[in-house]
Amino acid sequence: GSAYLDRGYAKFVDFIHPFSNVRADILFNDNQILLNSLRADMAAGKVSGDGRLTFSQGARTVDVKGNFQDVKINVPDGFRSQGSGTVGIRGSQFPYVMDINYTVAGGEVTYEIGEDNSGTASVKASAYLPRFLYQEAFHPFTFLIDVNIRNPVLANNSLMQANVTGQVKAVGTPDRLMLTGTLTPQAGGKVYFRDQPFEIQSSFIEYNGNPPWAPRIYLTAAARVSESVQDDQQRTSEHQYDVNLLIQGRGPNPQIILSSQPPLSQREIVSLLALGVTTAAGDQSNSDAQAKSTSTALGTVLLQKAGGKRLKESLGLDLKVSSSQPTPDTASTPKVTLSKQWTPKFGASASSTLNTNPTNNVKVEYKMNKSVSAVGSWEGKESVQDKKDQTQNVFGLDLEYKVQFK
Repeated sequence: GSAYLDRGYAKFVDFIHPFSNVRADILFNDNQILLNSLRADMAAGKVSGDGRLTFSQGARTVDVKGNFQDVKINVPDGFRSQGSGTVGIRGSQFPYVMDINYTVAGGEVTYEIGEDNSGTASVKASAYLPRFLYQEAFHPFTFLIDVNIRNPVLANNSLMQANVTGQVKAVGTPDRLMLTGTLTPQAGGKVYFRDQPFEIQSSFIEYNGNPPWAPRIYLTAAARVSESVQDDQQRTSEHQYDVNLLIQGRGPNPQIILSSQPPLSQREIVSLLALGVTTAAGDQSNSDAQAKSTSTALGTVLLQKAGGKRLKESLGLDLKVSSSQPTPDTASTPKVTLSKQWTPKFGASASSTLNTNPTNNVKVEYKMNKSVSAVGSWEGKESVQDKKDQTQNVFGLDLEYKVQFK
C-alpha cells in the first residue's frame, strides 16, 4: 500500500531540537517501508531525505540519507552554531548510527571550559544484568559527527573572547559526546585573568577522545599593566609592566605561568593583576603578611572566575573580589564580598579581608519605600595581642534617606 504523512512531529531523547511539520510519501509491503520523499523543519532550518526500512528475521534495518540546510543548533549545550550538511541513519537495531557531516557557517561558544556537567557515578550496575536494567538511559542514536568550521566561530565566555577555527569529530550520545580534533583561537582575541584582558598571541585547544569540558589547552597572551605607587611625600608615580601569560594543561586544571618585563616574581605579578599593586609597593614590614594574602588572592581570583557563575546560578549569590586600603599608610589587602538581594526590598552582604588580622563585615538593608531604608551593620576586627586572639565587635543601625536631584 501507500501512505502520506503531513504535519508530523518527532522528538528524540537528549536532542533538544524537535522535527516539526514532517511530510513524507511512503510505500510499504510485508517486509519493507520505502520513504520516497521525507521533509521536515528542524532548528529553524530544512531537512530532506529518502531511504528504506527493511524487516527481515526479526531485524529492523534502516538506511536513510538526507541533507539539512541553514539549521541553528545547540548541541552540545553551550555550542551554538549554524550551517548545512548531510546526514545518514543506518543500522539493524537500537541504537542506530546517525552519521553527520556538518559545515559550520557561523556560531558562538558560550560553554565554560572546566564545568563538568557529566556527573560521576560511584556505584556501577553489573554488566550481567539485562540491558534494560543496567543502561542509564535509552538512546535511539549513536552520533558520528564531523564538524568543519568554514567561518570563524566566536568563543564568548568568562575566560575568552576570540574567533575560533578548526575541525572536530564527535562520537557518542548527545549527553556524552567525545570529541577529537583541534580548535584554534585566532591571534588578536582576548583571554581574561580576573578582569585584566590579555591579547592572544598563539593558542590551540585539542581534543583526543575527550568530553567537551576536558580539552588540552595551550595559549600564550600578553598585556601591559599599570601600577600607581605613592612615595613618602604622597607623590604618585606610574609603573608599566609587560606581563606574559602561558596557559597549558588539561581542561579544568591547566597550569598558569606568569612572567613580566621588568621582571617580577610570580607572586608579585598575581598581586599586580588581582590588587593593582605589587607586594614590593606595599609596606615592607608586612612582607610576610603580604605574601600570605597574595597567595590567598590567587585562589580568590580563580574562585571569582570559575565559581562566581556557579554561585550565582545555584544560590543566587554575587561574588566580588576587590582590594581594601583602610588608610594611605597601610598596604592594600584583598577583600571578598558575597551579596544577595533576597526580595526587592531586602538585601544582605558579607565581606572579609584576607590578611593576618582580617576585618569581617555584615550588612542588611530593608527598603521601607523608594526614599527611606533601614541599614543594620556588624563589623568584627580580629587581632593578636600578647599572644591572644582578640575580636572587636561594632554594631550599628542607620536610617538612610535618598533624594534624587534633577
